[in-house]
Amino acid sequence: MLRIVLFVVLGFPVLELAATLWVGSLIGGWIWVWLLASFLGGVLILKGQRLGAPLLIMQALRSGNPVAGVLWNVRIALCGVLLIVPGVLSDLLALLLLLPWQPKLATVPVQQDDVIEGEYRRVDERFERLR
Repeated sequence: MLRIVLFVVLGFPVLELAATLWVGSLIGGWIWVWLLASFLGGVLILKGQRLGAPLLIMQALRSGNPVAGVLWNVRIALCGVLLIVPGVLSDLLALLLLLPWQPKLATVPVQQDDVIEGEYRRVDERFERLR
C-alpha cells in the first residue's frame, strides 16, 4: 500500500511531466493550446457539476438507485479536477473516466425493506376456554 501511495505522490507527476514534454516535442507549441483548453474544460465541468449535481442525485434517489447517481457525480468531479491539472496523462485519464460505463454494483437498485410480511391470529383467552 505504501508503494502505491509513494508512486502516486512521486511517480505520477514525473510521468506526467515526461509525457507532456514528449507530446510537446511532437506537436510543438500546440501543447499550450491543449493545456489551456483542458484547463477551461475542467473549469466548465466543475461549474456545471456544481449546478447539476443536486438534480442528478435527486433523480437517482427517485429511481431507487442512489449509488449510481453519487458515483457518477464523483466521477464527473474527478474528471474536472484531472482536466485542470496540467498534463497529458491526467487529461487522458479524465477522458477515460468520462466514458459512460457503469459497474454492475452501481446498477443494482436498492431494496426497500420497509414492509415485514407475515400472518397473525388474534388469541383471546376468554374465547379459547369456550371452545
